[in-house]
Amino acid sequence: FVAAVRFGRVPKREKARILAAMQQSSSSRAHEQAAAAELDDAPRLLARVVRAHLDTCEFTRDRVAAMRARARDCPTYSQPT
Repeated sequence: FVAAVRFGRVPKREKARILAAMQQSSSSRAHEQAAAAELDDAPRLLARVVRAHLDTCEFTRDRVAAMRARARDCPTYSQPT
């Protein structure tokens, strides 16, 4: 039989600080697990990176549009040989 031992009162502010630290720790752990799961899914990760680049990069948008137009005009270059 082990009795619970109480060493002293924990002040409310200290208890609140401890609880906040525990919640932040569990929240950051959940974010790390979500990021790790996303990194493990390589095709999805690649698609998200490409989509982010296309959505944000004005420099390549015009060049990609021209490349797509050329591929539509001459589709044999886009076919594997």
